[in-house]
Amino acid sequence: MTSIRYFARRETDTGRLYRKKASDCQRIALTTEDPRARRVYLQLAKLWREKAEVLEVREPSSAGGVVIDFPRRTRR
Repeated sequence: MTSIRYFARRETDTGRLYRKKASDCQRIALTTEDPRARRVYLQLAKLWREKAEVLEVREPSSAGGVVIDFPRRTRR
């Protein structure tokens, strides 16, 4: 069986961007004194994390690449 891997850098970078945004929102939430703003930023962080998870489930290439298997020819 022959395997070829194609790494989809764009999907991986998008997932990392979403997780960074989640981290930024969480950091802001932990440093603000306004309870309302804290709730908003924690909710935003949760949404960014969920968005990253959906991307990773939808795009298998973001989990490390795509493997294409070509079946071997059989002799007749």
